[in-house]
Amino acid sequence: MLSLVAATIKHQLRDNDVFVRYGGEEFVALLSNTDEVRAMETAERVRKAIQTLVIAVNDISVSVTVSIGVSTYVPDGTSISIDGEIATRLVKSADSALYRAKHNGRNRVENGGVV
Repeated sequence: MLSLVAATIKHQLRDNDVFVRYGGEEFVALLSNTDEVRAMETAERVRKAIQTLVIAVNDISVSVTVSIGVSTYVPDGTSISIDGEIATRLVKSADSALYRAKHNGRNRVENGGVV
């Protein structure tokens, strides 16, 4: 079931986007050259695609939903920290937004803002 969800998500992304399993049932998508509005649109498109899935498990139809947290990085002209500070902040921001999405009813997208 998880592999079908992952394939559905990957199908909604561009060829140059990076999509990886981050842990358990969590994934990270890195969308290059994408502003906050476009990232939210992509996340909503992914959410809708997952919502339409009906997966057969032992002759039982199972519906699937997804909660998504979005975070965007906008360079400020300074160099990116070698210690991964930006990446850490992005993940924390998206993770907080993900937990807000779960808390606010699941099957939704929440914006963690710009880092």
